[in-house]
Amino acid sequence: GLNLSGRGPPAIMILCFGLTFLFSNFGPNTTTFMLPAEVYPTMVRATCHGLSAASGKLGAAIGTMAFSPFEAKYGIEAVLTSCGVVCLIGAAVTYGFTPRVVAVELSE
Repeated sequence: GLNLSGRGPPAIMILCFGLTFLFSNFGPNTTTFMLPAEVYPTMVRATCHGLSAASGKLGAAIGTMAFSPFEAKYGIEAVLTSCGVVCLIGAAVTYGFTPRVVAVELSE
């Protein structure tokens, strides 16, 4: 069972850790894998879906490589603030450029 004696990770920390992974993967996975299948025309869907996935991986690689030097120069507060700003910009761009599709045939 879960150890609540203080000699290991408390149950609340395990719960928070699990919820962090749930919600951090919920949005990016939806925009990487679900939206391309809905918004691209059938003839180019596979190619554009691959380009969407590749751009997400490239952004993750750039963010990972820039994290440590950015933290060393500006501190962890600036890193976390910039991560939050990038997330909000990404959400706004996704919302702004995702068409509102209602009952459209997949072949269109």
